Amino acid sequence: MKGHLRLYAITLEQPVSQGLSASALVKWTKSGRTVKELLLGGIHSQVPTGQKKWQAHYPTDVNGWASRWIGAKQCTQEVRLKAFQFKILHNILPTNKKLHKMGYRNNPRCSYCRNEDTIPHAFCNCKKVKEIWECFQRLFTNIEGVTMEPLNPETILFGLKNANNSTIIKKWNYLILFIKHTIYACKYGAKVSISWKGILESLKYRFRILKYLSQVAPDRHTFYWEKWMQQL
Repeated sequence: MKGHLRLYAITLEQPVSQGLSASALVKWTKSGRTVKELLLGGIHSQVPTGQKKWQAHYPTDVNGWASRWIGAKQCTQEVRLKAFQFKILHNILPTNKKLHKMGYRNNPRCSYCRNEDTIPHAFCNCKKVKEIWECFQRLFTNIEGVTMEPLNPETILFGLKNANNSTIIKKWNYLILFIKHTIYACKYGAKVSISWKGILESLKYRFRILKYLSQVAPDRHTFYWEKWMQQL
C-alpha cells in the first residue's frame, strides 16, 4: 500500500526494524518519505556480509564499492547477467566447495584442475580459465583507440573501474561478465569442458543478438559492436 507514515509513529516506544528508532521514524515521516524508502534506507545502511568478506581480500573505499555494485547495471540490461553478478558480489554463487558443504557434491574440488573450488578459483585461478582470459586480452586489449588495463582477479570478479562512465569500459565489463557466465554455465550447468574456441562461438552468437537488439530497441540497447565483431 502506498502512502506516508502518519505522525502516530511518535507513540512508538520500541526501535523499529533495521535499527531505526521511533524518533528516527518520525524524522523520516516529516521528510515525506514513503514506507518503502524508510525500510530500504535502514537496509542499505548495513554493509552486506559478502562485501565484508570480499573487502578482506580485495580492499577498496566506499566509492570503489559503489562502482562494483552498479557495474552490471551500467553494462547490461540482461536480468540473468545482473542476477549472476549480484550473487558474486554477495559471495553466494554456488561452487563445488559451497555445494559440498550443502551435501550436493562428493568433494569440494574443481572439476577441471582438482584444486579447491571457490569463486576466485572458478573465475580467476583455474588453469583452464587463465588461458581464456589471456586469449581475451590479446583479442580485445586495444580497440576503438583505447587500451584496456591488464586483467587481474579483482577486475575479473568485479569489473573494470569506470569513474568517467566510459562506453568502452562498459563494453569490456559486459564481455567480462558474459564470459564469466559462460564459464559458470559450462562448468556447473552443462558440465562440459571450456575452451577459448567455445567462448568465441558464444561471443559471435551474442554479438549477432546485440546487433539486432540495438536496431529494434535502440532506447534500451545503445551499444554498437561492429568494430568488436570484426575482431573475432
